[in-house]
Amino acid sequence: MSIDNHNLLEEMHERVNIIVLNWNGTDDTIACLKSVRENDYENYKIILVDNGSEPESISNLINWCENNFSQIAFYEKTQAELGGKDDLEELLEKTKSSERLVFVKNNDNLGFAAGNNVALRYLLESNSEYAMLLNNDTVVDKNSISSLMTFLSSKKDYVAVIPQIRYFEPSNRIWNCGGKIMWYGNRKYFYAKKHIASVPQHGFRDITFASGCALLLKPDKTGILSERFFFGEEDMEFSLRQQKNKNKMACCYDAIIYHKVNTSVKRMKPNTLGIAYINYLSRFLNNKHYSSKPIYVVKIAVQIFYAIPMIYLKYKINPVHTIKMFNKIISESTKINKIDKAYYMKYSQKDFK
Repeated sequence: MSIDNHNLLEEMHERVNIIVLNWNGTDDTIACLKSVRENDYENYKIILVDNGSEPESISNLINWCENNFSQIAFYEKTQAELGGKDDLEELLEKTKSSERLVFVKNNDNLGFAAGNNVALRYLLESNSEYAMLLNNDTVVDKNSISSLMTFLSSKKDYVAVIPQIRYFEPSNRIWNCGGKIMWYGNRKYFYAKKHIASVPQHGFRDITFASGCALLLKPDKTGILSERFFFGEEDMEFSLRQQKNKNKMACCYDAIIYHKVNTSVKRMKPNTLGIAYINYLSRFLNNKHYSSKPIYVVKIAVQIFYAIPMIYLKYKINPVHTIKMFNKIISESTKINKIDKAYYMKYSQKDFK
């Protein structure tokens, strides 16, 4: 098919901009990019953001990209956030979807939210209507992007949609299909760990919690991600914000992705209680921000009551250590309102024994 015919087909479909964030995960990122390039949607642009990977890792990734994309626009963070360069953007527009790539080098690990926001700001500068956050440890089914775009472009009262998210291994189990934010400030996943046969394969369901690992959104309506959290719980804050603003979100069952789950966390080698500390502190900060003080107190009491036995049953950690962790969380939640990189790296390694 000629380039002109490809451009004509692209013009018949609204553009989706797919953001893939990489941090020392070259093999996973390549597998993700391959699956995107094999998808059946005609009009897309990939924005690959490297979050300060090690020199060898980023060199290998750039090498692969240069051998597989005919037109690449390389940007540093600042240039990307200004919308790129006009001459490079014009070349990208003339190149078919599977052959064009925007490669953004952040030169530092900014975390999940801030790393993705570089690309979101790039897109907002050009008034792009649709952006898809896609974890680099995911693989998309061939028709998933088409299904998500058909849903979001046709249902004008929705601002975001996710696919059914299956485990990469075992691929017949569901990680989640979004979820519901419960009254006590936690989320309940839909179909978590269920067999895929239990999930409807067509249609959609309204959700109030959307996972950030595969999220198609209208950034001018949803806003970008909160940078109060270096890593983790930014999708909960995003969901709480959409709920507060009465923005509608859904899970589209026709779309399927496979997620390897927590590969970036594993590369940082956190302590079990340390990562639990970060996650619960982030959750408490979210609840404090979106709740009145009396409701906030009730919410954290319920969460602690539930979490102590759950952590014991799942990880066999002495409840004394877990209680010590929650005492620290309660104290810290009165002093801070964000978790930056230094704080994350310090406390995700802590064992609280």
